[in-house]
Amino acid sequence: INKLREKGYTYSSHYAPHDIEVREWTGDGKTRLEIARTLGISFKIVPNISIEDGIEAARAILGKCWFDEEKCFRGIQALKSYKKDWDDKNKIFRTHPKHDWSSHGSDAFRYFAVGVDESRPDRLYKESMRVKRRTPSSDGYNLRMA
Repeated sequence: INKLREKGYTYSSHYAPHDIEVREWTGDGKTRLEIARTLGISFKIVPNISIEDGIEAARAILGKCWFDEEKCFRGIQALKSYKKDWDDKNKIFRTHPKHDWSSHGSDAFRYFAVGVDESRPDRLYKESMRVKRRTPSSDGYNLRMA
């Protein structure tokens, strides 16, 4: 948590997939959500919707986002590289994205997009404007992938 604070950003919300409530195999029987709370991180749990609907939510919000080109380089590359998997046997694209290095960053953005859609984007935008560097447009989200 201190490492996050040292970055100097104001974090308005943390979003987590529905499975954050799964119990870990640590022996203490705590969920990831409970462990996060002990570290001072409070998550909003994102609804469990289809991957396809999540991708559509990400597409819908992408045009309203602003990314720091240097600090978000790897995240931007992940979004650019996210693609459907090819099925050689049937000569068609599978319905789910290819699971490779770009999956985790792109899935994180997808969860963000679904979480924002479920919460109030106007409130999130106002909170995000408190960070040091502001978005050049007045209708966008100021996002930084760490």
